[in-house]
Amino acid sequence: MTSTSCPIFFNKGPGFEAKIKRAPGDFIVDEVSSFKGEIKNDDASDSQSNLKRVADEDISDCDEKRPRTSIPDKCVSETVCVELDKNNITNYWNNADWCRLKLEKVLTSETLSNLKKYASETCATLEKGHTSVSAPILLGKYPGRDERIALHRCVRFLYPYLRTVTAPRSGDMSVEMCPNYWKFYNLIGEEKSSEIFQFIHVEVFENLRNEITVDGDFSKEVRRKLHHLIASCFGKFMEARTLPSKENNNPRLIAIRRKPHLVKNNRSASGDEVIITAFTLWKKNCETYGAIHHIGRHLNIPHNMFNFAGIKDKRAITTQKCTVTGISPQKFAAACKSLPKYLKVSNCHLVSRTIRLGELRGNRFCIRLTSIRNLNADTDGCSVIQSVERELDNVKTTGFVNYFGPQRFGRRIENSENEPLLTNLEAPAIGLAMLQSNFSKAVKFLLMPTESTHRSSDEANAAKLHFQKTKNVEETLRLMPSNKMREISVLRTLKRYASIDDEACAKALLGLPYTARLLYVHSFCSHVWNLMATSRLIKYGDVVVVGDLVKKTLDSNAPDETEIVIVTEKDIAEDTFAMKDVVLPTPGSQVSYPPCLEAEYRDALVGFSIAENHPFRIPALKLHAPGAYRKLIEFPRELSHKILPHKGSTKSVPNENSDRALSSDVAGKIECPEEEGDNKTDNNPSYKTEESPRWEDFDMELRFELPPSCYATTFLSELTKGHLM
Repeated sequence: MTSTSCPIFFNKGPGFEAKIKRAPGDFIVDEVSSFKGEIKNDDASDSQSNLKRVADEDISDCDEKRPRTSIPDKCVSETVCVELDKNNITNYWNNADWCRLKLEKVLTSETLSNLKKYASETCATLEKGHTSVSAPILLGKYPGRDERIALHRCVRFLYPYLRTVTAPRSGDMSVEMCPNYWKFYNLIGEEKSSEIFQFIHVEVFENLRNEITVDGDFSKEVRRKLHHLIASCFGKFMEARTLPSKENNNPRLIAIRRKPHLVKNNRSASGDEVIITAFTLWKKNCETYGAIHHIGRHLNIPHNMFNFAGIKDKRAITTQKCTVTGISPQKFAAACKSLPKYLKVSNCHLVSRTIRLGELRGNRFCIRLTSIRNLNADTDGCSVIQSVERELDNVKTTGFVNYFGPQRFGRRIENSENEPLLTNLEAPAIGLAMLQSNFSKAVKFLLMPTESTHRSSDEANAAKLHFQKTKNVEETLRLMPSNKMREISVLRTLKRYASIDDEACAKALLGLPYTARLLYVHSFCSHVWNLMATSRLIKYGDVVVVGDLVKKTLDSNAPDETEIVIVTEKDIAEDTFAMKDVVLPTPGSQVSYPPCLEAEYRDALVGFSIAENHPFRIPALKLHAPGAYRKLIEFPRELSHKILPHKGSTKSVPNENSDRALSSDVAGKIECPEEEGDNKTDNNPSYKTEESPRWEDFDMELRFELPPSCYATTFLSELTKGHLM
């Protein structure tokens, strides 16, 4: 069920056997979106839209929100904004007075004094031509993301020659001299260097400006060096070019701008509004990446122009909110009318920004369990129903272990070359190789055969096996089935570079969508989380212990305002927390491990050849895994069930034109047709009466809602005690 060899079941019931996903219509998932991108208002003023955009951008981009405690931005800046509004100032981040007042509100007077003194000493050191300065100074611990961003922006704007550094996990924030500033200072002086650094580190990231021009009487050699400096220090997202002066044709203006394809959300490189369309995607028996790839190819739109909150099951019927950049709702809807039957697009409308990964409140499920039977084959049908209902009652009250489901990890690798594997699951193995910066091994794992379940898998495995034997990229590309988009993308890049060395493999992986690359790293971290969850329950059982991490709500009126605290002996004595409050972190740079499991986390990571101080950053792939806190025990919401006749019986079953087979309110009135991909039933199905069904004669419909990143297959495995087929 999970990546662990021995998952723990939280309830002590006997469980039962059942089958799922006989057909896509047996597994229906509807996303509960939390996307709040406001519909654009053409009459709104620029300043209003800018302030709304800044507020909208305060959303985490990871697949789970990390709880944080922070000083709300409004309580820091309300007074400041009132004063500055009198001077008609709207762009606060690039206003020195506003930044100074912001620092005065956030920092203590002593810390602010130390910061000013350190900045003065650094400035004097630069003027003397020295590169060595005193040790960094500590600003304090700021666990809130809002506070860290505010400090970072204000320090970088007021003191461009300084930079802020946040220590992994601890949240301690310090200030030190920026080494790159020294290079620019020596070449073009303080004034021009400060202008460039303020633009890049503050104005670009706040979408205040996307381009500046630096004017100066620069020689050709200085211009050449400046271009090289910008490329080497900021080449991933900035570019520079030389322009002729307006007064004469001598090239003396240097234009620096954000790279056009990296312009953030709703602004183009020229500062013009970019059209962003939100839509609802309906798909059947198709991967999310495959659906987006097909729509993009159909409309001739690059896949990186699409955004979505999460990945949905393949063998299912699912709906989810997505956004696409650069096309109007009318054109997008019209072009999508000719999509194949398994894809539909609806509810197209303009929004102010793109949706982000993890921006959802959960998922609603409607699942049909078939061929239900008791683990004891001699038990009659009535006892089976009683067992099922008893398990449902148990899980409502006690919950289930919140393991990451098997969809997170992909299939098992068929290791034909006896390659030493730290994990034989495809996605975690690739993610681990990425974290080790062993990109050729990551590509090798991606192109290794996996467990085969259908014909396209057999064809893909044949192509992968050919690559393992011959290393012939061109032939493998020709053999690879067209639905294997990731493998094809990687092979095309390797063909372009005519190499399979580490550098070419890094470029090939970088060509994958950002969310796909991130998913591999998250998959490995999820694998470790599953191992730690099992270790925690084996070692301490189902009680809260000293050293556990728990999520504490700060305000009963604001349940989203939480912080992570360590359980103390006093908490145990006062019975302050329950198992539903316990959280475990996925490994990352910004999480703390529970004291009661610190050794287990360290041993697990070292066992995977990950150093204890690993930064969880992969610059070559532009990836960062900050980590997140995940509840150990979760509960289904709005859980209900209905006993149905077996799908192969002569009795009628609920159906909604086969595409919403379980969500119809006209149960029993529509005959259920055989869907493509259904397992065929026996020619003479046995069926008695509804009062006394045999185990092969009845199914069950389950409806429930789960929080984000919580897996229905994990919940169902708890009900069946692992006997889910």
